[in-house]
Amino acid sequence: MEKTIIRFITILRRGGLTVSLSEGEDAARGLAAFGVEDPETVRAVLRATLLKNEDQKDVFDLAWRVCFRREEAFPAETEITPGECGGHDGEPGTAGMSPMARRFYGLLRDRRGGEAAELIDAALREEPGRELTAAEMAEQLKISLGWFMANYALKQNGDEEGKALLSDIERYLILRCERVRIEAKGEEGVAELIAAANSADKDFSALSESQVRLMEKQIARLGKKLAGRYSYRLKPAKHGVPDTREIMAETARRGHLPAEMRRLSKRRDRPDLVILCDISGSMGIYSAFCLQLVCAMERYFRSVRSFLFIDSVVETTLFFRSGTVAEGVAAAMEKAYPKRTGRSKEQCTTTGVSDYGRAMETFHRVYGEVLTKTATVLIVGDAKTNWFPPKPEEIRTIREKTKKLIWLNPEPAETWGKEDSAADQYAPFCDAMLECRNLKQLEKAMMRV
Repeated sequence: MEKTIIRFITILRRGGLTVSLSEGEDAARGLAAFGVEDPETVRAVLRATLLKNEDQKDVFDLAWRVCFRREEAFPAETEITPGECGGHDGEPGTAGMSPMARRFYGLLRDRRGGEAAELIDAALREEPGRELTAAEMAEQLKISLGWFMANYALKQNGDEEGKALLSDIERYLILRCERVRIEAKGEEGVAELIAAANSADKDFSALSESQVRLMEKQIARLGKKLAGRYSYRLKPAKHGVPDTREIMAETARRGHLPAEMRRLSKRRDRPDLVILCDISGSMGIYSAFCLQLVCAMERYFRSVRSFLFIDSVVETTLFFRSGTVAEGVAAAMEKAYPKRTGRSKEQCTTTGVSDYGRAMETFHRVYGEVLTKTATVLIVGDAKTNWFPPKPEEIRTIREKTKKLIWLNPEPAETWGKEDSAADQYAPFCDAMLECRNLKQLEKAMMRV
C-alpha cells in the first residue's frame, strides 16, 4: 500500500497538483487511523488530505482509477415495467438507424446495461485501437455503436431512465478505454491521460466543452486572486517608514542629521490597461479567455479599454459592463465578427484574414488618444500577417507613447519569425513577448502586466 500511495501522490504532482511532504504525511496518518480495507474510506481520506481545489478533481479521480481500480463494474440492470418496452420499428428517432445502432438502442430501451457493456468489451477486443488516445478510442467506439443515434432516439421518446443508463455506460466506456491505453503503453499511457486531465497545462484550443465551462470558473477565481496583487509606489509623507536615502543625502550635505525625520508611505499605483485581441480563426479561443481574465481582475486597473481586430479594429469596452464576463466576451466577439457573415456595422474585418500592419495602423489613427504614459498595452495574437506588410513601426510608436507593452502569443517561440510570422519584428519593441496558450502561462503573463 505504501508504494501505491507514493505512486498516487507522484501522479497528482505530474497532473499539476501541489502536494507537500507534510500533506503526504497527513494522508499516511489518516490511512493509519481509518484503515485501508474499504476502498471508499481510502478515497475519502486521500481526497480530504490531498485535494485542495475542486477544479483539480479530474486529475485526482484519474490518479485514483490508475492506482486503486483494477476493473470497472458493469452498469446496473433495472426492472422494466410490463408493457413499457415494445418494438423499435416506427418509434420516433429510430428512422435510418444502422443494425448496430438498433441493437444498441434496444439494449438501452430494455435496460440491459450489462449486455451493452459486453458489446463495448467485444468491440475493444476486435479493434483495440492501441495507436489512439483514450479519448479518440472512446469517440471511435461511440461512432461504431451508433451512440449518437441511440441518444437522439432516447430524447425523442422522453426516456429519462434510458438516458441515465447511457450516462452510466459512457462512464464505463471511458474507464475501459483508459485501462486499454494503460495496458498498451504503460507509464507512457498514464502520462498521456494525466496530460489530458490537467486543464491548467492544456492548450485552450484543445479543451472540450465541459473543460471550457470549468476553465471559465477557474479564470474567474484567478482574476480575483490577481486583482489583490496591487503594485505600490513610495511617496513623501508625514507618517510611514524612514526615507533612508533622503536622510543620508541631507546628512552628507549639512554634516548632521536633519531636524525633521523624512518619511515615506505607500501609494497604490493602478495602471490603465489597453487590450487588443486578434479574433481571427483559431485565435478566438485564446483572446476570449484572456479577455475573461482581464475583466475578472478589472478592479486591479484604473481603467480598461478593450479592442478586437482582424484587419481592422473595433472597441468593445461597453460589452463588459453588464451581465456575466463570459456573456460579455461572447457578445463582443459576435458583434465585432458575426460567424455567419464575418461582417457587422462595427466590423473588425472586411476580409476575415489577419493583417496586423493595417490593424495596428488603424488603431493608432482612430483610437490613438488611449495611448498615454500611464497605459499598459496588452496585445493577444499570433503575429501571423498572412504575408501582408507587418509595419513594425506601428508597434514601436505604440510602445513609445505608453508605459509598457506586453504581447501574448499562443504560438511556440521556436516558430516566431518563420513563414508569415512577424513576431521577431514586433518583439524588439515589446517589454515582453510571451508564449501564452494555457491557464498556467496566462497566469504568469498577467503577473507581468
